[in-house]
Amino acid sequence: MVACIVVGLLWLPLAAVAELSASRSLSRYVQAFQAETAIQQDYANLSSSLAVFDQRSQACVGRAQPLPCQAAADGTFAAALATFVHDLRAVAVPARAEHAEQVLVADGEQAASTLHQLSAAGTPSRYRQIVATSDLQQALTNFDTDFANLQSLLQQS
Repeated sequence: MVACIVVGLLWLPLAAVAELSASRSLSRYVQAFQAETAIQQDYANLSSSLAVFDQRSQACVGRAQPLPCQAAADGTFAAALATFVHDLRAVAVPARAEHAEQVLVADGEQAASTLHQLSAAGTPSRYRQIVATSDLQQALTNFDTDFANLQSLLQQS
């Protein structure tokens, strides 16, 4: 009888630790799921903005004065990227995905900044200069890669 009481007293703290551990695991899973869901929705909105940007950019080709048209498209997509970055910063991600989130924010900020500069270029020569000296294409490629990395980390959590 005494052995049962002693074993029972030992089991209670172990059960509480196991319950706390399971609760923390569930909490991390829920946080990762909520983060992934929010980020996926924000990315879907950004993808829609990219499709509009592509359509508007194509519509600018062949115009006698394509720069104002392209600048407007660049500005609109810069705003969409800035919104994505703003919304991404507001998403709480698990600790293991925080660095990946920060890297994606930096990529988005760089691309949005360059697009904003392009939208305000004013002249074709200034526009070409910004394109030549910026790493916009690399920033967008990094953005896609780093988005996939963040998504993977959230799915692993």
